[in-house]
Amino acid sequence: VVRTAQHDAFGLAVLLFHVLFMGRHPFAGRFSGAGDMPIERAITEGRFAFSRHAAAMQMAPPPNAVPLSSASRDVADLFERAFAPASAATGGRPRASEWVTALGNLQQELTTCSTSTAHKYHRSLGGMCPWCAIQRAGGPDFFLSAVAAVRGATGFDLAHVWAEILSIAPPSAASTLPTSSFTHIQPVTRPKIWRKVAWKAHQATQVLAAMALVGTCTGMADGTRGFWSAVALGAISFFLNRWSDLSNERATLQIELREAERVVEAFVHQWSQECSAGAERFQTHLKVLQALRGEHLELNNARLAALKKLEADREKRQLHQYLERHYIDRAQLPGIGAGLKSTLASYGIETAADVVRASISSVPGFGPARIATLLAWCNNVSSRFRFDPKKGVDPQDVATVNQQFTRRKQEIERLLLMGAVELQRLKGTAEQQRRRLAGAVLTKQTALAQAKANLAAFQ
Repeated sequence: VVRTAQHDAFGLAVLLFHVLFMGRHPFAGRFSGAGDMPIERAITEGRFAFSRHAAAMQMAPPPNAVPLSSASRDVADLFERAFAPASAATGGRPRASEWVTALGNLQQELTTCSTSTAHKYHRSLGGMCPWCAIQRAGGPDFFLSAVAAVRGATGFDLAHVWAEILSIAPPSAASTLPTSSFTHIQPVTRPKIWRKVAWKAHQATQVLAAMALVGTCTGMADGTRGFWSAVALGAISFFLNRWSDLSNERATLQIELREAERVVEAFVHQWSQECSAGAERFQTHLKVLQALRGEHLELNNARLAALKKLEADREKRQLHQYLERHYIDRAQLPGIGAGLKSTLASYGIETAADVVRASISSVPGFGPARIATLLAWCNNVSSRFRFDPKKGVDPQDVATVNQQFTRRKQEIERLLLMGAVELQRLKGTAEQQRRRLAGAVLTKQTALAQAKANLAAFQ
């Protein structure tokens, strides 16, 4: 094979992928098709496991791997170009200068995780830290050594900080609306006075006609005279009704009133919900801060317990360190060649210690026979281990525990220091929303009062 610049561009892309994606190989992933998918075959067939189109190629990233989208869009596009089958033929793989530009921009566009200051990721992900997602799923903490231990006092005064937090009064959850008098509301339109008089006369003649008819039927009045009186009054009522009919206007105004009542009811319901929601958001965050305070108070006791556990687990730790010194790629394992060893490494399985803790069955190409080979090798290595009771706890293990608790202490203190500011923001937002809704409710109540006044004018 004649080596060209495109071969070097491919190798460069693989190395950069290793750096950004914590040692993963771009072509080592989970294959959902039949048979094995070693890295060499995946490269030949263009099965980039982290690609946006990986599912179409029956591939998926391995467990505990950040997605390609965790890098910037430009960097992700360069990886897609570097590993696309067509790029090899067209010479389209990214040049080193393109990587320099894209990686420089990525560095400028990194944001810091709100949970762990050691976690950095591209700002396009918003608050969705991919490293935290891995930890929540039971994966490793890749940045344990990224936070240096802090010696001496940090200047953090928990009592003072907590007093500041408690000084923020919560927003009221009461949903009593501000009241207003609407006695000044006058109807927009009034019926002409003669129409109202005629309408009242129509109503009166209806009553008189009914009384005359009832009297005639019951014998309380002269039959003929009562009958014709009822007819005459009915006719008068009919003509008065036709002359002064207000029913259409009243029907329209009644519809307007019902709509105004519906709108007011909806706004009042929204007001009530917002009052309780604003207070609930405040109290929820206060409970989070209370939990952080409690954790901070118990942090040193938890650290001492972890150090005590190290002492109790000395034999287990010595065995783990012994197994960590035996690398899979240096072992002679029948049926497991360099390609499958690379696949194991891409899944984070590099030593005998990794074989003990990992689920090898999820690694492509490893069925019962190869798993048995790996476990037999691991058992053979373990059988040669000898516990040294005179050897104390590894200082590196102690440093790691101290570093974990120091980092957690710093994170808790940072969140507590921001607590009063965040509570004040939640309170201000709740009160602003209440004022906005109160104004809207008052406007709608005024419209309802107007609708009532308009209808009353036509009664």
